[in-house]
Amino acid sequence: SRSKDEHPVAVWNLTTGQRVWAGVAEGAWSGAVGFTPDGRRVAATVSDKQGRHRVRFWDAATGAAAGTVELPGRGDHFAFDRDGKRLAVGLHDTTAVVFD
Repeated sequence: SRSKDEHPVAVWNLTTGQRVWAGVAEGAWSGAVGFTPDGRRVAATVSDKQGRHRVRFWDAATGAAAGTVELPGRGDHFAFDRDGKRLAVGLHDTTAVVFD
């Protein structure tokens, strides 16, 4: 069983209806989830009880951890530019930050 501080993340093949992989985003709060423009990674905004906020990345094919971006506040939404070279995150306090 999972704790209330673990949020399931999964990738499904909609053609076959089969789950490709399932994992967990650890934290007290998890928000937006999406793919990078090239489809190679899955990203999710996550915040923990210690006040740390980040965007976590997983390999879309395997579910392997693929890095994090630390945020200055709780992230509510995010978007990538077309090339996937920049990440914009809308924070809960209405601030927007852009990462290269």
